[in-house]
Amino acid sequence: MTGGEDWLEWSWSIAWERGWPELREVLQSAKAMASRGMVEGEALDVFEFGGQPAVMSPGGARLGRGNKGPYMPWRFTSQGLVFLVADRAEPHRTLPSVVVRADGRACLTVPAEKLWDRAGNLLASLGGRVQRERLTRVDPCLDLPGVAIGPIMEAYEAGAFVTRAKAHQINRGNRGTTVYIGRSPQLRVYDKLAELNAKGDVVKHALTAYHRWSGVEPRAATRAEFQLDRLTLKSRGIDTVRDYFDKRADLVAYLANDWVRFTTERPDPTHTTRARTLPMWSMIQRGFADWVGRPIGVPLDPLPRESYETSLLIKSALGLVMTAAVRRGKTFGTEGDLLRFAAVELKTILRDTDWRARMMRKAVEFVDEGGAEGVYAVRSGQH
Repeated sequence: MTGGEDWLEWSWSIAWERGWPELREVLQSAKAMASRGMVEGEALDVFEFGGQPAVMSPGGARLGRGNKGPYMPWRFTSQGLVFLVADRAEPHRTLPSVVVRADGRACLTVPAEKLWDRAGNLLASLGGRVQRERLTRVDPCLDLPGVAIGPIMEAYEAGAFVTRAKAHQINRGNRGTTVYIGRSPQLRVYDKLAELNAKGDVVKHALTAYHRWSGVEPRAATRAEFQLDRLTLKSRGIDTVRDYFDKRADLVAYLANDWVRFTTERPDPTHTTRARTLPMWSMIQRGFADWVGRPIGVPLDPLPRESYETSLLIKSALGLVMTAAVRRGKTFGTEGDLLRFAAVELKTILRDTDWRARMMRKAVEFVDEGGAEGVYAVRSGQH
């Protein structure tokens, strides 16, 4: 069994202490060349970034969901990492300057912690000083070459598992069987060999065999993988990449032992601890512990909530009220006129709404999310 991260993604707020105009010119020029594609058989998207070769995308990327997230005009890869860079010399209070992603292929060949160090050294060499770091996603996983998914699949179908998550499902398709537990966090136990065969990515297949299967193609291979987003990480006291590596052993132990556990029989809901652990899940628990080490009792208390988000919400509400007024042809001479318009409209809505119940639901959602901070993540696939 071999463990490792399958995904690591974080953002930095950066003060460019020197060389920003020159760096910006390099990025702009590389993007312009990349948009031209190939000329006389020569790729024009390759440029130098911090003394290292990089490949620029002709387009940028938008963060978050939908089309309203912040736009990062420069997207490129270097040393196995994907970089998104904002057009900003000074750090913003809430928006990232740089987003860095190490995907599954990068994490196969280089340990995630070294990839994080590599990116930091690269940015520092260009005059970037990190003011704030946010870990937005990490996927710790364990590979089990020679072990089929059958026992986990059968336990799931029999209801033989204990979990704090409400959502769960099983999916069977051309990529094999996947058992999903939870959404945030989420556990996926799936047939890794079937997935690789279905995707047809011979390079990633070979890298997986070399780095995770001891260089031997097995007859079966299962992977157990936790996907941890920003809200999950914050709820366990993890803010930065360094926090994650410092608390990884305790975090993974909590997930594999307390948050979810597969059992040999359907557990009594009032005495779940009496159900014996499924041997295959015990193997997974040991495999994770062998990789990350034994827990040392590091506290996993939630991070304190940040206050700035409430002011942003109120500003958004004000903007919506003003938009509604303009569309109704209203104009106001004083603040009082605007406030009276808002009060009248809100009272009309509240009369037909169970606002107390709605506020209670919002309060529950807020606690479940572990805080008010926004989440910035590059749109991506599952694995």
